[in-house]
Amino acid sequence: MRAWLQRLAVPLGVAGLLAFALALTIYLLTRELDLRVEVLLGVGVVLLALVAVARPEMIRTALTGRTARYGSNMGVFIAAFIGILALLNFVSDRHHRRLDLTEMGEFTLSPQTVQILSNLAEPVKITAFFVEANPRRQNLEDLLVEYAHQTDRIDYEFVDPDLEPFVAQQYGITSYGTIVFESAGRRQDIFGIDEQDLTGAIVKVRRETQKVVYFLTGHGERDPSGYDQSGYSEVRDALERDNYVVNTVNLAISSTVPADASVLVVASPGSALLEQESEAITAYLGDGGKALIMQEPGAEVNLAEVLADWSVEYGDDVIIDPDRALFGMDPLSPVVDRFTFSEITRDLPSVVISTARSVTRTVEQPENVSILALVESSDGSWGETDFEALRRQEAQFDPGQDTPGPLAMAMSVEVQGTGAEAAGTRLVVCGDSDFAANSSLMLGGNGDLFLNAVNWLAEEEELISIRPRPPVSRTLILSPGEARFLQYSSLIFLPAVVVVVGAAVWWRRR
Repeated sequence: MRAWLQRLAVPLGVAGLLAFALALTIYLLTRELDLRVEVLLGVGVVLLALVAVARPEMIRTALTGRTARYGSNMGVFIAAFIGILALLNFVSDRHHRRLDLTEMGEFTLSPQTVQILSNLAEPVKITAFFVEANPRRQNLEDLLVEYAHQTDRIDYEFVDPDLEPFVAQQYGITSYGTIVFESAGRRQDIFGIDEQDLTGAIVKVRRETQKVVYFLTGHGERDPSGYDQSGYSEVRDALERDNYVVNTVNLAISSTVPADASVLVVASPGSALLEQESEAITAYLGDGGKALIMQEPGAEVNLAEVLADWSVEYGDDVIIDPDRALFGMDPLSPVVDRFTFSEITRDLPSVVISTARSVTRTVEQPENVSILALVESSDGSWGETDFEALRRQEAQFDPGQDTPGPLAMAMSVEVQGTGAEAAGTRLVVCGDSDFAANSSLMLGGNGDLFLNAVNWLAEEEELISIRPRPPVSRTLILSPGEARFLQYSSLIFLPAVVVVVGAAVWWRRR
């Protein structure tokens, strides 16, 4: 037995060292002392122990011989190098620093996503059913890595339905590219792989109930099902991603706001409300309801009766803000970045407001009502009251008639305290509704302003943040000459450089 071990001492020693090296490599890559590392370390110890028993003189020579003495310095350097690598690995494991160097921040999660992930109370399991050859799989995996990096409550895996049909059958998967989210017994299936799709699915799967947002209809309001430029279909889709149910209500028929309404949206009616409709909205707000009311300039739809109890009113004007107009653009559509600090406008980027009227406080302001001017025009703006001059494009500031800026374009109202019957009432009043239309929702912070307002009204402050943007498709268009240059440079120029450098080195050695 001993003779057999002596013959195999060298291979056993090499195998033992390889086991140690492989264990170190796995640990550095996984940063976990798992079963594989422990087994390899055990195998290495056993193999080197056998070598020590079978050929002790070989171990002694390796440690004290002439080669060992000459190689000691190199060993020290190697040990120091490995030690530095281990130290760097230890530090990086506990202090993550990630840089996104892409132009559009493709690997940087939005503030809303980070906020939602940090507040996860229950684990979320994500199962993506993609075949290996699906080109979208890598993009999704890159994004899921970022989600998992933010919290240990995200667990994801990929399943190839062709290779694991039983798992796909268990989940009831009938289409490639299905992504299943599971949490606390709830499930949500999606097909989109963008950040807004993934975050929306997490929001839905973690909530037991859905709140309902009603849009008032019957007076030519913005249509949440309208896909034209003036429609609100993009708003509806965004609200549904935030886990709201979107419905409509005609108060001329129902006479009362539905009991399950979390928020009532009055989006720029084109004709006057009936008396019973005004009374229904007033009663809803008086009972602690929440409403977002938007109205364009020049419209007389008797909303003043609804707003009278809350100490706000619309000005009979159009805000002109030449200081905030983009170069060559109409001063009626300024880029506004003047916000009062509030939950709604926190970290909000500039918004584009198109043809707005002012919102002002009335003289009497009850003590238990908090009123904030959310969005304001610049100091150089004014509220133009001469609509005929506007039509002739001759509007100018008239100190005796027009209102100087800054002017509020949107206000929030909150009834505070617990004693009043209307305690809990929240109201957001905007002098514009164009900013949330399909044609403008993605401009600047327009979408965030609308959705933050709804989330504040619905008391879903956790969802108030800056949302993920749809990915931008960038296409490189080459002229025929540029395409030929790329082709020939890769086939001829780069290999030629290698040949020339090699020839130069050979000639120099000669």
